[in-house]
Amino acid sequence: MGAGAVIRNAAGDVLVVKPVYKAGWELPGGAVEAGESPRAACERELSEELGLYLEVGPMLCVDYNSPTADYVESLMFLFDVAPLDDSTAVSIRLDPAELSEYRFVALDDALGLLDPRVARRLAAVMQPGSIGAYLEDQRPQV
Repeated sequence: MGAGAVIRNAAGDVLVVKPVYKAGWELPGGAVEAGESPRAACERELSEELGLYLEVGPMLCVDYNSPTADYVESLMFLFDVAPLDDSTAVSIRLDPAELSEYRFVALDDALGLLDPRVARRLAAVMQPGSIGAYLEDQRPQV
C-alpha cells in the first residue's frame, strides 16, 4: 500500500516533488509500513520528506492497481491537505536522502510532470464530487 497527498498553496497550485531514487516527479507520500494506517503513513511521509507536520484531510480516493510487468498489485490512497499559507509553503525542508526538488505548479502542469499513473489518479480526484472515490487502475468505478 502507498499513501500520498494533494497539497496546494494559497494560489491553488499543486505541490510536486522529485525523488532522488527514480526519474520524474511524484506527489508527496510513500509506502505504508506494517501496522500503520494509510493516513498515519501519509502524515509520517510528509513529515519525513518535507520537514512539516501537516494534518491529512479527507481521503480523495483509493486506487486498486493491477499487477503489470513493472509494478506489483497495490492499493494507493490519496488524501487532501488544507492549502498551505505562504509562510508554511516556504518552510518546506526536503530530506536530501529522498527528494532533490519541489515545485508548486498549476494542475495542468502537474499532470504533465507526474508519472502517468499518478497523473491519471490526480486528474480523477480533481473532478467535482470525487472525494472518497474508488478507482481501479486510475479509472473511477461506479
